[in-house]
This record gives sequence, C-alpha cells and structure tokens, in this order.
Amino acid sequence: MATKETLSTSKAGVSPDVVNWGQHQILESCEQASRTWIDRMQSEISLWSDLASKLSSTKSVPEAFETYTKCMSQRMQDGR
Repeated sequence: MATKETLSTSKAGVSPDVVNWGQHQILESCEQASRTWIDRMQSEISLWSDLASKLSSTKSVPEAFETYTKCMSQRMQDGR
C-alpha cells in the first residue's frame, strides 16, 4: 500500500529532496549575483571617487582632460 508521501512524490514526479536542492541552487545563484553586483558597484564608486579627487586638483581644462583621459585609459586596461 502506498503512503501519502509516496503518492505525493509520484503525482508530482519529483522528490522533495530534488525540489529543496533546486531552491537551494536558486538562492545560491541569487546570492552570488548580489555579491558580484556589490563588488562592481564598489569598484565604480572607487573609480569615480578617485577621478573626482584628481580632477579637483587640476588647474586648467587641458590638464583636466588629460587626467580624465588617463583615468579612462587605465580603466580600459584594467578591464573594469
């Protein structure tokens, strides 16, 4: 005679362990995406903060343009 658990598993076609594993995987993926997003935002904040600091110490438009250009070139080389 089939138990209630066996019937619910066979009706759904998926065992509760598989469902729990799938939910765990989804949560793990969301957490990883959040950590990656936070790391990226911290990197961007650092980049723009450094640029603002450097630009505030420039004395002319050409010097500011050069500072900006160097910063962006460095950013592209770093792969940010």
